[in-house]
Amino acid sequence: MLILVYIIQIILPLFQSDSENWVPVENYREGKLYVDASSLKKFDDDYYVWVLEEHDPPVKIESIDKKIYKTKTYFVINKPSKRYSIIQIIFYDINNNVLKSYSYNISEQVKYTSPILEGSKIESVMIQCIMLTDVRKPTNN
Repeated sequence: MLILVYIIQIILPLFQSDSENWVPVENYREGKLYVDASSLKKFDDDYYVWVLEEHDPPVKIESIDKKIYKTKTYFVINKPSKRYSIIQIIFYDINNNVLKSYSYNISEQVKYTSPILEGSKIESVMIQCIMLTDVRKPTNN
């Protein structure tokens, strides 16, 4: 059953609708960062969220021959361990055309591949996810 829930968590966001709700996380020297509040899901201590990063100036990476103006990344973030993994990443050109897309398999043994460093963009994303899910909690009156 746990495996089925895990598979659903990964596959459903890949079929996003046009009802994205990009909430600003922060502006920084090289661009802007947003989380999609409509796709944000919390399961136990894990947050699953799409993050949009607008690059200004555009960035260049070795495996893509054109400039990257936007990056959309699907993360799993674990608050207690302060670790995360990338599930999917999509690179866009100036006209919002997909330049390249990568999907990563995440095993239960090594679910979180990277630490969340203090002051990092991913830490800002985690804080925004916590704030957004706290706002959604029903109040008991």
